[in-house]
Amino acid sequence: MNRSGVLSRSGSRQMEVVDSYDGTGYDGTGYDGPGYDDGPPVPTGVRPLVTPQGRTVVNRNRDIIEKNMLLNRHSNYERHGAEIMEPFKITQDNPSFMSDADRYHTDVAGEAKMHRQQERQKMELADYHLRAERQDRENRRWNELEQKKRDEEARLHDLRFTGAKTRKNISGSAFNPITGQIDNTNSGTALRKRDDITRQRAFERTKWMTKANNSPFNPITGADYSEQPRPIPTAY
Repeated sequence: MNRSGVLSRSGSRQMEVVDSYDGTGYDGTGYDGPGYDDGPPVPTGVRPLVTPQGRTVVNRNRDIIEKNMLLNRHSNYERHGAEIMEPFKITQDNPSFMSDADRYHTDVAGEAKMHRQQERQKMELADYHLRAERQDRENRRWNELEQKKRDEEARLHDLRFTGAKTRKNISGSAFNPITGQIDNTNSGTALRKRDDITRQRAFERTKWMTKANNSPFNPITGADYSEQPRPIPTAY
């Protein structure tokens, strides 16, 4: 019977019992039976010693420990390569790979030129918008002027067509203010009729005042009151 030391999962040494006795009294360990002793038994089937890893910061990091476990696991699990240690590293065969020459501007003069071009484009864009705005405003102003001109021409055309401004200058009264002569029109006839009615009312008032007076003469002029002649109506 052999007792060989083995290492457990935790790293502690354990003894493994190996029964190699074949019934001849010799088990291959150099022991010939009871009473024979030429030293300690020679261990066989012992696994090689594992170098102590130590308690460094790397070994105590749980991320490193988990990545190592993923890298070394087997038994039909998904296998991982060295990329598990750098999961965010982008290789050249990756579509999102970009070299440092493409990522950074190494040409300072070229970068300054690019900035100048961008500033120039901004100024040109601002000038274009300002020019377009002013052009639009000028077009609207000219359109308004042309519309006013068309409206004025339409108004003059209507005046020429209807003849509203070429009518005879007719007085608002039915008589001539210089000679006092009444016109021989319908308006003149109505004016003459109103004048006769006014004179008739004046005669009736004078007649009534004469009858209502207590003296037979006028106290202001001293003239005798007499019957006033009735006004002769005008024949229409």
